[in-house]
Amino acid sequence: MSDKPLHTISIKELPVALNQSSFMINLVSKLSQSLEDVVGLEEASGFISIVGGKIGKQIGDEYAQNLGQAKLDRHQVAEVLVDLKRRIGGDFRLVEQDNSKLVFLNSKCPFGAAVIGQRSLCMMTSTCLEKLPQIIWVMPALN
Repeated sequence: MSDKPLHTISIKELPVALNQSSFMINLVSKLSQSLEDVVGLEEASGFISIVGGKIGKQIGDEYAQNLGQAKLDRHQVAEVLVDLKRRIGGDFRLVEQDNSKLVFLNSKCPFGAAVIGQRSLCMMTSTCLEKLPQIIWVMPALN
């Protein structure tokens, strides 16, 4: 009797829904859910907020460097934030702006259905997006 299977199946051809992006989303999702389960939503949001702030700084520095400017004006910051969200698979648009604020309407979470119900992950992108303007925006002096 042979140990060979009756039907030869190519493992690499199996329809397994796994790629680098889906693996990372699943990893982050499970990590945030574990944090929420162990330390609670508030504490988990705090930890994830720290990560979001660090990512925001890194991304802000990269945009500023690639634009050849240490600081950006309000219009450039708005463009950067919309572009960042697009690049990570989310979607939002600028709905209001003045000299001290930018207001966006979010229409798509970059993490998709994999993070439904995991509110602490909303802190990741929101903190990242809040931190970035603080790093790269030349805000006018308020009178």
